[in-house]
Amino acid sequence: MKKYFVLFLLCALPFFSFAATKAASKSVVMYVAVQNATFKEKKSFFSATVAELTYGQSVRVVNTNGKWAEAVLADGNKRGWIALSSLTKKKIKKSDFKASTDELALAGKGFSAEIEKKYRKTSSADYASVDRIESSIVSDSELLNFIDGGKLNGGSK
Repeated sequence: MKKYFVLFLLCALPFFSFAATKAASKSVVMYVAVQNATFKEKKSFFSATVAELTYGQSVRVVNTNGKWAEAVLADGNKRGWIALSSLTKKKIKKSDFKASTDELALAGKGFSAEIEKKYRKTSSADYASVDRIESSIVSDSELLNFIDGGKLNGGSK
């Protein structure tokens, strides 16, 4: 009886291994966990943008490579790469998005509305300048020119 059981296990092992490989290769639905994200043609920050993604938008991840995820948009029309750090497996409902842009920025810095209110009273920080800097937008080409012009190392094209 034990011989038949061992024989069965030896015969079934390749099947279970194949099934596990197939299950691991299936795509996974993930959600954009940042306010805005870019869907790139290649796994590079400076690659052409395929689409702009927003908070809560779902993508089907078909492959991962380092810090990048290759994904297909929910409508199936576009395929591209997105930074894994911009995604979460937790389903995000649009109704979950109740915070304002300012509140999100503060939360990302560890501030709550109450903490900021107290800090403003005791600090002489120039919040207008910080707000102005945070609202500035730099294009990919401007950033690449800055990196190249300054001969900065460590930028990935």
